[in-house]
Amino acid sequence: MSNLVLTRKAGQSVRLMIGGKPRYLEILQVTGGYVDMHDRDHMLDVKRVKFRGEIQIAEGVTVTVLDLAKGHAKLGFDAPREVQILRTELIKEKESD
Repeated sequence: MSNLVLTRKAGQSVRLMIGGKPRYLEILQVTGGYVDMHDRDHMLDVKRVKFRGEIQIAEGVTVTVLDLAKGHAKLGFDAPREVQILRTELIKEKESD
């Protein structure tokens, strides 16, 4: 298992490559001790996760809300080493090179 910590704000997302297929986790809102997250692959599935709460988004892939401050959420990802996790703005930078 690998651990990664990313800080995201509303409107930002993370791409996870799971089994060779991309999955996008978008941060909708950070407010009142909660983070609302949306898995783009499951259009109607919005998850509200409280501070220090966690959700499993795929087999062996867990996201934990580590901290909430000033509209940002610090997210911890626990996943097998073969799962690639990237901030989506880095993907756009790589594509433009």
